[in-house]
Amino acid sequence: MALLSKWASKVSKFRSVVRERDKVRHRSSGWEAVRDAHLANSPACVACGGEHLLQVHHIVPFSTAPDLELEPSNLITLCMGEFDCHLKLGHGGSFRHYNPRVIAAAAEFREAELGRREALIKEARAWRLD
Repeated sequence: MALLSKWASKVSKFRSVVRERDKVRHRSSGWEAVRDAHLANSPACVACGGEHLLQVHHIVPFSTAPDLELEPSNLITLCMGEFDCHLKLGHGGSFRHYNPRVIAAAAEFREAELGRREALIKEARAWRLD
């Protein structure tokens, strides 16, 4: 079971990389500069503190609110590292959704013990929106 979970995590990370590459065609020409500035100011995952496989996550997706794509207050740093914070907390386990409570979930996740972290991941699934 653990092997299957690790494999699913790797597939999810690969899909995230491909998805981000494909989105470049649809993003504002200013996105890369905004993303780089955000990562310079927030160089670690706000949920787990990880510093690898970082993603700049839109709190409200730019597909839903294009006017917020470059808005710094709509961005949060999450990772696709050990805990898959971007997928699990930012999207509630599916990139087809988003978690409108991601800021609160990430803050609580960072302070929580392992058992509570698992519960927070389940809660993120319940809060996800299309």
